[in-house]
Amino acid sequence: YFAPHNLEIELPRAWESSDFNLDAFLYSCQHYWRHDVPISSRPAGGTSVILSGLGDLASDPILAKYWAQRFRLFSRFNEGVQLDRDGFFSATPEVIAAHQARRVYRALVSDPSAVHRRTVIDACSGAGVNSIQLALLGFHVISVEIDPARIAMSMHNAQIYGVQSRIEFVCADFFTWARHKLNETKKTRDTPPYDAVILSPPWGGPTYLEQSVFDLDSIRFGRSPSYDIWLATELASQLSLGNVVIFLPRNTNMTQLPALSAPLRSARLLWSSCKHFAKQWCRDEMELEVEVNLINSKIKALTVYSGDLCISHRSTDRPTWSTGEVAFGHDENNNNNHLHVDSDPSSSSSCSSSSGFYLSASEGNY
Repeated sequence: YFAPHNLEIELPRAWESSDFNLDAFLYSCQHYWRHDVPISSRPAGGTSVILSGLGDLASDPILAKYWAQRFRLFSRFNEGVQLDRDGFFSATPEVIAAHQARRVYRALVSDPSAVHRRTVIDACSGAGVNSIQLALLGFHVISVEIDPARIAMSMHNAQIYGVQSRIEFVCADFFTWARHKLNETKKTRDTPPYDAVILSPPWGGPTYLEQSVFDLDSIRFGRSPSYDIWLATELASQLSLGNVVIFLPRNTNMTQLPALSAPLRSARLLWSSCKHFAKQWCRDEMELEVEVNLINSKIKALTVYSGDLCISHRSTDRPTWSTGEVAFGHDENNNNNHLHVDSDPSSSSSCSSSSGFYLSASEGNY
């Protein structure tokens, strides 16, 4: 087969970018042609050990799709990214992590030159997808992960993206670490030390899709029965004055989401003397924003935002949308429309996030 002489190929804008990732771009075009990106043979600080056997995922009928989507997790996967088997199931897709980071940035950063003074916690950080995307925007990130092997992976991956100096890696149980930090902080100050927390709880592997409705009570952090999503949300809220991002499965039981307002409101009791707290949290309701995350027009997950991260809290000071972003949707409280579409030309996928509704619960209902 020979192409006609007058064939014209129009390259995307991303082709002009110095950091354009050809492998990721070809992967995103798999609907048009088959492109099997080879595993990088370059050893990079133990990469051969971490990646040992992962190529077998391609031949596993159950796990093959996760291997095929590896560039969704890290667009620079072929540069030596380290990821264990569980990471393929649990890591936040990079394009969604980047979108979540931009949401936090727009909500909290008014002076770009001072973004490094803002500290965001990535709880249960895994291989570091969220930590890296936050650090790329200039945040100081505290990456908390209980597994030392994953801490090592996260540090290595951050180095590939050039942001390791902006991330503080903590190998600890998030619950124990959070309680220690809260006790330590209350002795010296009357305001929480952190600006936001991104919480990506374990979903239990790919079996979560076998459930018609995902029960939030099934989320467990380790072996302790008390380490559940409710306690994790409570600690995250207390650490950040309610500025929490929670990443959940797309089949989450929506009727359970209003119950998250109770642990989120716990920050009210802990920081009752904080002036900012008294001004922003005087009402009886705790508002949650539920965002539907789509990749290439398919629903991937839900993201819950609270506190100052909710769009309605900054409706009078809306950000300037960049190229590739649009706003549409419906806010029942003020009739403003908003649907965020983040499309980064250099990424392998586009991410649409529809924040079409809010949930709120009155004091005492839960």
